[in-house]
Amino acid sequence: MLPPIPSRYTYGATVPLYESNQIEFKVSTISFDKLKKTVCAFLNTIGGYIFIGIDDSRQICGIEPKMADNISLMVDQIICLKSVTRMDGAELTIREASAQIVDVDGTAGKVLLIIKVQPASLSQDYMWDTGECYFRLNASNYCRRSDASEIIQLRGEIAKLKNDKVKLNGYINMLSGELRRSLAAAASARAKSPWMSLFNWLIGDCLVIGYDNDLHHVGAGYLSTTYK
Repeated sequence: MLPPIPSRYTYGATVPLYESNQIEFKVSTISFDKLKKTVCAFLNTIGGYIFIGIDDSRQICGIEPKMADNISLMVDQIICLKSVTRMDGAELTIREASAQIVDVDGTAGKVLLIIKVQPASLSQDYMWDTGECYFRLNASNYCRRSDASEIIQLRGEIAKLKNDKVKLNGYINMLSGELRRSLAAAASARAKSPWMSLFNWLIGDCLVIGYDNDLHHVGAGYLSTTYK
């Protein structure tokens, strides 16, 4: 169950709340990664609120409306881009994470952003897109790697190996093509040379290296030539 919070906020006042396993204060902004971790942690514990515009001393300072809009969009991205999902693949919904912009009294246009996160139905059921599962303890987020994180890591390694294999096959095909062209050019040059026939007649027995139509090596032997 989420704790009760004030309905009105006045600039410079102290809120009757403390940072805890359900409350997080940020004075002006929050990074996208930090937001994902905190949302994930609240989901996996007992829910909570993230207040943007309250400092660590619990004093209300407010933020600019533009900043509040930007962070609200980050909450939308967490939901729409599946940055935080359940381990069974189910997506996060707006019922579980939402943002509300509240006016701060006594200021010229500053606001407070309150991000509300409902607790998940199953403990430690949500993870963020790295496969890490966070939970809330006192006033901090702690990570517990899930089995899914190992799967995500293995998938990444497999994808890299497949990509390396494609590159290697392309390099081999390129070298093979160059070798075939070189052998074909050499064979053509030998066939056109008038000195080759004279040389074969003079030495009598010559070593012949055989290739099939695709210029694959098929063997070698001595060919006896007789002048008539």
